[in-house]
Amino acid sequence: MSEWARENVPILTALLSTVALSLVFGAVGGVIPGSVLPRASDAVLAAIPHVNAAISATA
Repeated sequence: MSEWARENVPILTALLSTVALSLVFGAVGGVIPGSVLPRASDAVLAAIPHVNAAISATA
């Protein structure tokens, strides 16, 4: 399987990107019910900008 994945990176990237974007647009558009979506705590949501800044600074 690993060999196949390495040979088909562009196809897998397009497929996974399409699935991810479909899920995001489905959640925002209300197609996916809110009860199915995971909820993050306030602490996790507050930490996201700081983690993002640390990753950006490291890069």
